[in-house]
Amino acid sequence: MNDDPFARLTELTRRLARTGLLEDAEKMQQETRAAQAAMAEQLSATGTATDPTGLVEATVRVDGTVEGVHITAYAIRDLDHEQLQKACADAIRAARAAAAAEAGAWLARPGDQGDPR
Repeated sequence: MNDDPFARLTELTRRLARTGLLEDAEKMQQETRAAQAAMAEQLSATGTATDPTGLVEATVRVDGTVEGVHITAYAIRDLDHEQLQKACADAIRAARAAAAAEAGAWLARPGDQGDPR
């Protein structure tokens, strides 16, 4: 059977529709749970990045939640409030992009999304 969990679920759905066997339904349930667990784990992954100056670092989860922002002492000393606001926003945007890239890379890896084998 295919190593892609989504392709396996499609195959199992078709087989269950043809056979109606309880063992096929149970296998489909197991595969669905494995795929859901893998996706839930991936949604807790984070991306971390800095603003272009390197003075502010942000960590963001794949779902967009900001986990944290670290502002260096140099940023507090050297940036006015508007520059600091921009640096924070830039770091958060970059971290969101990093988290999205991580999720995209995970989805692009065939056979690696929750393969219980």
